[in-house]
Amino acid sequence: PIEITTDADGTVWGYSPALDLCLCWQNRRLRFYDRKTARYLPGIAEESVARRESEAEAERLRAELRRLRGR
Repeated sequence: PIEITTDADGTVWGYSPALDLCLCWQNRRLRFYDRKTARYLPGIAEESVARRESEAEAERLRAELRRLRGR
């Protein structure tokens, strides 16, 4: 069992020793908070955006490498 706490802002959370994360219900969303880094883990939407940005940067770098090798 996880002891549940409700903060003044309405965030409901509890710490999971098995995950070593806080599980937070915030703005109708389940989020995972890492106390070691003091950050929320990215959700699916954030991961998707980050992946697309990384893929675009990798393609930009591949194009730059092709250009440099063509010299």
